[in-house]
Amino acid sequence: MRNLLIVSTLFLLLAQAGFASIREEPLEYDHNGVPLEATVVYNDAADNKRPGLIIFHDWRGPQPKDIALAREYAGAGYIVMVADLFGRDVRPRNAEQAKEATRELYADRDFFRKRAFRSFDAFTKEYWIVDAKRVAVMGQAFGGTAALELARTGARLAGTIAINASIKPASASDGRKIQGRVLVLHADSDPYLGKSELHEFIDEMREGGVDYELVVYGRAQRGFMDPDAPTTVRGAAYDPDLAEQARETIDQFLEQVFASEQ
Repeated sequence: MRNLLIVSTLFLLLAQAGFASIREEPLEYDHNGVPLEATVVYNDAADNKRPGLIIFHDWRGPQPKDIALAREYAGAGYIVMVADLFGRDVRPRNAEQAKEATRELYADRDFFRKRAFRSFDAFTKEYWIVDAKRVAVMGQAFGGTAALELARTGARLAGTIAINASIKPASASDGRKIQGRVLVLHADSDPYLGKSELHEFIDEMREGGVDYELVVYGRAQRGFMDPDAPTTVRGAAYDPDLAEQARETIDQFLEQVFASEQ
C-alpha cells in the first residue's frame, strides 16, 4: 500500500500543477437485452497503455464507495472500471431489492459468468489504453463471487481478487480455465460460508493448477473491509485495522501480478 500511496501522491501533485486529471465517464453496453452502465475512471493526462482493473459491486449495486476506490487506483496509474451487473435501471434501495437483483445471477451460474464476461469484454474493447496482458478484477461479497465467476470463464486475467465471497465452484474442474493468479480473503466468522466451501475451492485450485493465495482473518466478520457494512445484518462488522491490513495485501498482489506480465 505504501508504494500505491507514493504513486497516488505523485499523481496528485501533477494534478495540482495542471498536468494530470482523473476522469470519470460512463460506459454503456448491454447483455441479453439488458442495458448496462459502468463508470470508467482514469488519468487522461497520459495516453500510454496501462493496467486495467475491474471492480464488481456488491449486492447493493454500484456505490459511491466503488467510485472512490476507483479514483484511488486511477491515481496510481491504472484505468479502472466499476462494472454494472444488474442493469442501468436497477439500483437497489434496500435489502429486499438487493436480494431480488442478485437472485437471477446466483440461480444461473452460466448466465452469471456471461454477464461478468460482458463487462470485461466491453471494457477491454472500448478502451485501447487498457493493457490486455495486465487486467485484474476484484470485488467484495457478491462482487467477489462475480470476479471468480469471470475468472472461471477463461478470461485473460492477470489477477482475480475475491473478498468474503461465495467461492464454491460448480465442479473441481472449474479451475482449469482460470488464467493468472487468484487471491481470496475471508473472515473466519462469516456465517454465510459453508463448512465445506473452503475445501471445495482449494480442490478446484489444485485441480486447475492455479497460482492462488487464501487468507482467512481470525475473529473477523463478513463486513470487515466495508465501512458501510450494515450493523443490523448478522455477522457483518467493519474492522478498520483488518481492513488496512487486507488493503495492503491487495495492493501488493496487484503490483506483483501486473509486474509479472510486463
